[in-house]
Amino acid sequence: MTQNKVTMLGNLPPRDVLAAGSVNIVAKSTEELVASLADRSRVILSCGGGMPPGVSSENIAAFVRAVRG
Repeated sequence: MTQNKVTMLGNLPPRDVLAAGSVNIVAKSTEELVASLADRSRVILSCGGGMPPGVSSENIAAFVRAVRG
């Protein structure tokens, strides 16, 4: 739709997944988000709305690992 001229922000649900989910749920949800993208070249993967309070370091690490593949 944007002819690869716009960078999109792709979001993982911050409260329900990143903060409240297990490491496995964070990894699986992030892997599904990445897999849904036909082209990752113009996408910034993040958690929507910013980092919620109380997110564990383990969940952040699971997100980063899943993004890196």
